Amino acid sequence: MPLNSDLEEQVLSSVRDLANAKPLIDDDPSASSRVFAVTSSLPISNLRFWERTIRNELSWAVNRRSSYNLWVNKKPHGPWLTLFNGDGFRRAEALESISQGAPNAFFFAILLRRLNDWVPQVRAAARKSIDRIAADTENEFIIEALWGALPHLHFWGRWREPDKDALVDLVGIDDVPGLLASRII
Repeated sequence: MPLNSDLEEQVLSSVRDLANAKPLIDDDPSASSRVFAVTSSLPISNLRFWERTIRNELSWAVNRRSSYNLWVNKKPHGPWLTLFNGDGFRRAEALESISQGAPNAFFFAILLRRLNDWVPQVRAAARKSIDRIAADTENEFIIEALWGALPHLHFWGRWREPDKDALVDLVGIDDVPGLLASRII
């Protein structure tokens, strides 16, 4: 359970607003901007809780509107939110279709979690896309996501050597080793 119920309500409200937006009519990015703004303050150490919470809220909102494609690859935010989808095929498609850097450290951490996904095709898609996405992501977001993921890596039971290699490759990005070392110190 998160420490801040106001923060949880802000996340749920922003996800609800985004899910209720009309993707084919409204091209106003404010709903996705609100989700990205609210999630930027989420603690990455509690990623599992937030992932489950957002997945449940999106599923509920989408099922209520009976429009599954509502948040699937229809707008720039679609692929990022599809990383929360319960369907592994959709998560893999989303990873392959992301064309911009992560909007914040939280979403980059979700990308890292896909390296431990229970669906092997999702892990493969995450490995394939992580360098491309990282190249357009702010280094501070990468550092924050790595910092939040590092304590949990020992418990990730699904990932294999190629998944670990993808994570290690992130440390080779310009400025990342120095920033990570500063964080450790």
